[in-house]
Amino acid sequence: MKSPYSQSGFTLIEMIVSLAIFGIVVTISVGALLVLVGTNQRLQGEQSIMTNLSFALDSMTREIRTGSAYWCFSSLNSNQYTEGGDLDTLLPDTQVRDCSGGHGNNSNAWRYHGLAFIEGGDSISDSTGEDRILYLYDKEEKIIYRRVGTSKQSLVSEEINIVDVDFFVT
Repeated sequence: MKSPYSQSGFTLIEMIVSLAIFGIVVTISVGALLVLVGTNQRLQGEQSIMTNLSFALDSMTREIRTGSAYWCFSSLNSNQYTEGGDLDTLLPDTQVRDCSGGHGNNSNAWRYHGLAFIEGGDSISDSTGEDRILYLYDKEEKIIYRRVGTSKQSLVSEEINIVDVDFFVT
């Protein structure tokens, strides 16, 4: 005969074992969740970089394709091309300067090389459409700059390091 006061339930050992199993499962789950969150952030950063680079290349391609009077150059010192100085004076409007071999015969000696041209329309330059657009690659900083008029700006975000760029004008 059963006693009316007997109670059934978990023993202390059963409770400790179940809490240990629960703790292990929660630890593994939280670790997996943290790995997924970190991977997602890294992939979003990479996607942002690829989007930035794609936009830069698309805009360069469109502007170069519709331009005229292309002028290719290489230089050890970029001050005349990057700071001050009127590009229209530095680079004659009607002349074209070829660089069919990229940025010159001795490409390792040049820190700067680039391509300047007159815009096909007037969306970027002044209303006359006669200002030159300059794309300048700085080999030491690993950045492509775009200069219109007297303002120079980096074309890509600082997360992107461009290893090499060749401009061909023929």
